[in-house]
Amino acid sequence: MGKVKKTLFNLLFSFLTCAFFVFSPSINCSATNYDSGIQNHQIIKINNRNTNEKQLKIDLGDRQYNESVLCSVYTTDGRISGYISNLSGFQKRAKDAFIEAIRIKLTGVLQEKYNIWYRANVEKKGWLGWARNGEICGSIGFNLGMNELEIRLLEKDVKFQELKYTRPPVIIKVPKNGVKNASGTRSTVIKFRTNEGIKFFKYPENVIAHHNSEVWNLLNVGKNFFDSKIRNIATKRIAEILGLENIVINCQMATLEIAGNPEIDGCLSDDARGIDFFEFRKKLRNKNVLPSFINDLYNLEVLDCICTQTDRCPWNYSIITTQDGTPKHLVGYDNDLSFGIYDNCNSFPLWGSSPLVNHEGQINRPHMDKNLANKILSLTDKQIEASLFDILEPKYIESTKNRVKQIKRAIQKSTKKQTKLPLRQLERSDNTTRNHPRTYLDVFREKLK
Repeated sequence: MGKVKKTLFNLLFSFLTCAFFVFSPSINCSATNYDSGIQNHQIIKINNRNTNEKQLKIDLGDRQYNESVLCSVYTTDGRISGYISNLSGFQKRAKDAFIEAIRIKLTGVLQEKYNIWYRANVEKKGWLGWARNGEICGSIGFNLGMNELEIRLLEKDVKFQELKYTRPPVIIKVPKNGVKNASGTRSTVIKFRTNEGIKFFKYPENVIAHHNSEVWNLLNVGKNFFDSKIRNIATKRIAEILGLENIVINCQMATLEIAGNPEIDGCLSDDARGIDFFEFRKKLRNKNVLPSFINDLYNLEVLDCICTQTDRCPWNYSIITTQDGTPKHLVGYDNDLSFGIYDNCNSFPLWGSSPLVNHEGQINRPHMDKNLANKILSLTDKQIEASLFDILEPKYIESTKNRVKQIKRAIQKSTKKQTKLPLRQLERSDNTTRNHPRTYLDVFREKLK
């Protein structure tokens, strides 16, 4: 009888072990002359100076998982592969070119459950900082190859202290004649052209503007100029876990070397799609807006309340229009003034608008996007911590968690009322009435006059 029990135990243990490996993807990375794998962590050695054809491939051991991994590779001859399915790998055929930088992102089922972290060991530069979820890591413009690539695949609620921010994950060399001050901005924002298009770079101010200083006092944020730039990345990460990445500019930390001058760290961002508010107002053909644009504005208000973004004036988001000039979507940028210690959502001053939560503890808006509401209700403290732990101090993360809890309670309270808060995608234009609170839509329309 004892032998039977032992046999049954062994069978059960074997089944559980198999189930773990079937449903928990592991990283098995390979490159030229190197092939090994380890659960959720891998260092690839890249023989960049070998002139033979090279292949870079990340194998998760399952076809479904492999097709959910996309890679984009930068080579020293200026080529960028674009995102390709990881299953096909990357073939490098140019004799004198080698890999200098890479981006890796997840899609599908993996994107829902995991973050992918990676960092590069670059010739003459050593190990750079950690990139994640589609950020660039490596070097660009120095003609330096990657010696090693370290990768970690972590569930969205997992954090490792060794991933704490130490330095940017990418270093970029820019010629002096390729740099311009960004129009309409302070001298601490520059733009330059790359093979991917226009990029913007924000670096620390020497003197903080009086208005910004007042806002930071309100939010109880220390006047650390570099810290303000990293808050752009924090905003993007919260947008990602809420499914709002399309309404926030894509950005990351980077190091720039301009014409041989000392390296400087700051925030690198894409050129926002669409046109800015002032250009839109000049070309204004009609004052109609599509429901999708209003949805974006309402969603942006929720995101800004969670992140305590105090500077969301209409000229801090770009406007994407239809061919006839009607606004259909937006992309928010300039997220420096955010993530303070301000826990009261019923008094937080959204720019020109009413607080998101009223004094009765309910959502103070005509409607709320159902998908966003469900994302917030399912959001955990661990997910918030895992998104911000490497770039923000604990006190700012705790405050963010408190605001999310307030908004959760407001959603639950609002949807339990007899006259429920509509949770839906807006399907027709919303004409805000006097009974409604002031919203970003009201501000937008007023500023067009």
